Amino acid sequence: VVMSYFYFVIFYGNRWNDFGLFFEQLCTRYVTGLYWFLYEYIGYLLILPFLRKIVATMEKKDYQYLLIMGVFFKGMLNVATGILGWGNILIPFRMSVDAIFYPLMGDYIANLPCDVHKESGRIKKNIIFGLIASCICVLAATYMVHWEAYKLGGYNESRETYLASFSVIPTIYVFYAIRVWCVNLQMPPIVSKVFHFIGENSF
Repeated sequence: VVMSYFYFVIFYGNRWNDFGLFFEQLCTRYVTGLYWFLYEYIGYLLILPFLRKIVATMEKKDYQYLLIMGVFFKGMLNVATGILGWGNILIPFRMSVDAIFYPLMGDYIANLPCDVHKESGRIKKNIIFGLIASCICVLAATYMVHWEAYKLGGYNESRETYLASFSVIPTIYVFYAIRVWCVNLQMPPIVSKVFHFIGENSF
């Protein structure tokens, strides 16, 4: 709220003592815009206790089903509705993607074996497959953004309809790859403490 007030004054040129107007507009995206992630983080913290209970009972097949839902609703269906011109009718799943889907998938990945000395073959296979799939997703997103811009008559008319439509696979892959790298990284104790400190105080 404090940072949003700076945004309200500096970006929109309001007076520093215009508290009434600020609180009037506090719940609109025009005031919170630049700091949307802080508000998203608060929402995530509020449902965290429930997420802990959910993951305590989830099995591998549940995560697989969740991944399929993520790829379908956030990716394929989003592309289809964009091409057909239906707009964002999506929905139930879209509302829960950031707060539920990614944390649950992150928990699953965080518990996968990542020690290259014990799981070398499987980890290399996962890394290579994930890299290929992620590259395909990035190229597909690039093509769709380019196609839409061309369709609308030039890059000045480009939009972000398809920008995040292929983000599920690359996001999961990057998290997995970084985790594998970190688990197998040897570093001096002081450097490790710095990393832990930064990690614990970062969103």
